[in-house]
Amino acid sequence: MACFERGISRVARGRPLALTSSTMAARKVLDRQPGVTPEVHRDGDSITFVLEVAGAPERVKLVIRCTQAEIFASVSNLPDPQHRG
Repeated sequence: MACFERGISRVARGRPLALTSSTMAARKVLDRQPGVTPEVHRDGDSITFVLEVAGAPERVKLVIRCTQAEIFASVSNLPDPQHRG
């Protein structure tokens, strides 16, 4: 069996990386205060929740759409409401 790691230094992963890396974002302390209420939209048999993403620009939202059988989630950069045509 060939050794493919010869000459390649091991890189820290997971917890060791988080503990030693100065480039990792600091985790914010939870203040136990309620956040902004999400927007909720109903379209037929599906419900869509639009939530703010902590620390992200205002237009970046977490969008969760629930149907009777599936759940879809995405992070979306919503259009600027000032630039509607």
